[in-house]
Amino acid sequence: MAKKSFRIDSLSTENFSFFGIVGPLPDYQMAYRLNKGMGMQFCKSPDLSVYLREQVILCSLYFFTDETLHINYFLLRNENQNDILIPRLRSVDYFLIIEAFANHPSPKIFLKRMRSITGILAVLSIPINEKDHINHILEDLECHSLEDPSSQKRKYYDKKNQNNCNHRSSYKRFKNADRNY
Repeated sequence: MAKKSFRIDSLSTENFSFFGIVGPLPDYQMAYRLNKGMGMQFCKSPDLSVYLREQVILCSLYFFTDETLHINYFLLRNENQNDILIPRLRSVDYFLIIEAFANHPSPKIFLKRMRSITGILAVLSIPINEKDHINHILEDLECHSLEDPSSQKRKYYDKKNQNNCNHRSSYKRFKNADRNY
C-alpha cells in the first residue's frame, strides 16, 4: 500500500494586518485607552498560548469585533512572564492584529487617531514575514478562537446586556469622533 503523508497548509495571512504599538502601559490600561480613544470595546479573553521555540508563551489577549464592518481586532502583549513573543521586535510593547482591515473605510485616519492616544508613543505597520513567528501566532490565535467557548457566550451576553461590549455602535462612534478630529 502506498504511503500517505499529510501536510498542514499554512494559514493565509492575506486577510490580516499586523501593527506594533509602543506604549509602556499595563494591558488593561492599553485596552481602556483604545476603547476610549477609538470607540472600541475590547474585552478580556483567556490568555493565548503561543507555541514557539519548543516552549509555550502565555500572552494577555483582548478581543473586539466590529460587526458593522466585519473586522476583528486582537490586542496581544509582546513581553509576557519574562519571555518576548517576537525577539526581533523587542521595543514593541503590544501587537494589534486586525482581521479584514481592508473593510475599514478610512485606515489612515484610524492609524492617525490611534497614534494620538495618550500613552501610545508609536504605531508601526509590521509586514507579515514567513521567517518570523507571526504565522505561528496567527495559527495559535485561530486555534484559540475555535477552542474558546467564551466567545460564543460573549455574543449571547452582548445581546442581553447592551452596555457591556456593545460592538454594533462602534462605527457610529468612530465616524462621529472623526468630525471632532
